[in-house]
Amino acid sequence: QNSTITLSPLLQKRGILTYLLGTIVALPTMSMTLIAPAIPAIKSEFTASYNEVQLVLTGFLIAMAVGLLFIGLLSDRFGRRPILLTGLTLFFIGSLFGSFASSISVIVLARILQGFGAAALMITGRIIVNDVYAPKDASRALSSITAVQSIVPVIGLALGGGIVEFFGWRMTLIVMLVSSVIV
Repeated sequence: QNSTITLSPLLQKRGILTYLLGTIVALPTMSMTLIAPAIPAIKSEFTASYNEVQLVLTGFLIAMAVGLLFIGLLSDRFGRRPILLTGLTLFFIGSLFGSFASSISVIVLARILQGFGAAALMITGRIIVNDVYAPKDASRALSSITAVQSIVPVIGLALGGGIVEFFGWRMTLIVMLVSSVIV
């Protein structure tokens, strides 16, 4: 149970860690808003009912909510890094399967995987702040992370609409896949 993380003073001083953690924590928010404009296109392509296609969003949110209940405990037990990397991997796999989905069921399952991964990203990103920074610096870092997380939904909806319009709904999942690799 190693919950303390040591980082170079340079990494902490320059705020690189704060920006990286902000990106990690914002990825789940981006994945919720980026795909929202794609819902009508998904519904049309798979001739799915409104209720079926709504599960693309609902499945993600339910999986994330359930994951949020356990991620903190798991990261205390197994460490932040393994849980964070597992979350990124689940998010990546969900994005990959979703982008090549041949049915609405596959997209829903892919989004559920993404949701569990997103829970790990959202929680461990914030926990790492408390592990690494002194209390005064932690509050500043969390404020920056929250600001990034607040801006992302606006960008995600606009970007998602443009992506769907010009490249199709699958590209929204490919953007999520690439984002998880970059993070």
